[in-house]
Amino acid sequence: MKIRTRIIGAALAVIVVANVAYTGYYLDKARDEAWARLQLTIDETNRLLGSVLAGPLYDGNVEQLRGDLESFFLNPDIVRLALKENRGDIEITHARPQPNELGELIDRRVKISRGIDELGEIHVVYTTANIEQRLAQSRNELILLSLA
Repeated sequence: MKIRTRIIGAALAVIVVANVAYTGYYLDKARDEAWARLQLTIDETNRLLGSVLAGPLYDGNVEQLRGDLESFFLNPDIVRLALKENRGDIEITHARPQPNELGELIDRRVKISRGIDELGEIHVVYTTANIEQRLAQSRNELILLSLA
């Protein structure tokens, strides 16, 4: 092999290693940021669910509860919402299949109370599948960019 070929091969190897290292770093950082955003969204959603549903659950307004739950269920990171009244017969559930095999399910339960009365509980299941899908797409784009 000529010296020129060896130099070009070594330079390409360095570039490939640098691109792989950058891709790993970028994806780890993006995953951490996405998880932090999702955790913030989960906390805010749970707080809102507890306060928004307290009034209609106290009044027994099933239609209002259905409308409120449907609004929260528009969030694509929520795969299941289940409301259960403690001392009554109100049970409302919304569920969708998980978008793909990627990601984890995050289970949260929120007690719904008004004053000193504990009215019920809502069980919310979140998914990280959308985050993982976006990260996989970014990874593929970075790999294609490094090959170009």
